[in-house]
Amino acid sequence: PGNLTVNITFELALEKNIILMYDQAKTDKDTPVSLTNHSYFNMNGEGSGVNVFNNIVTLDSSKYLPVDTACIPTGEIKDVTDTPMDFRKPTPIGDRIKDPHFEQFGHTRGYDHPWILEGKKDVQCSAYSPITGIEMEIRTKEPSVVIYTGNYLDGKLKGKSGCDYVQHYGFCMETQSVENSMNMTGFPSCILHPGETYNQKTSFSFILKQLTQT
Repeated sequence: PGNLTVNITFELALEKNIILMYDQAKTDKDTPVSLTNHSYFNMNGEGSGVNVFNNIVTLDSSKYLPVDTACIPTGEIKDVTDTPMDFRKPTPIGDRIKDPHFEQFGHTRGYDHPWILEGKKDVQCSAYSPITGIEMEIRTKEPSVVIYTGNYLDGKLKGKSGCDYVQHYGFCMETQSVENSMNMTGFPSCILHPGETYNQKTSFSFILKQLTQT
């Protein structure tokens, strides 16, 4: 790896309730680069005391990457059909996260996996709370998103309201290059070469929708 110079810009567009994240990087030697954002979200609201199991997720993806016991992608690509990884239709996070027959959850205690984004839709990822009516939409040109459902949160961290962050109290949607792609064949390269500029842009839009429950 070489020396990496990184510029990260967050832009808040209040009139549209959008947060834009821009990443740029340059290097002086061939270097693997995949920058992302590990913010936790809970559409029920910080301090609600409600975990993310009722957050309804939709993904523009029909393929996911299984992981090993260290949560590293194995290099396989699997179809999401008839598995707990299928979020092509709006599905609550908690519907299948405890499926005892899905071997992957034995490695991860929940979702901690990359999905391959297809780029066919305007919105690649979304999450919605039927309690608050808040929906987050994510738009990106990155080829993959990793969803992590706070499987190892243990209550030691507290939020700004004093609420304990216990297991599954938040989730992350990390848009990025395909995880571990430099060690696997058949995936887009994440190697940045001298003279090139790494550019990544992801937007997070927040919308207040009509409630589906009271």
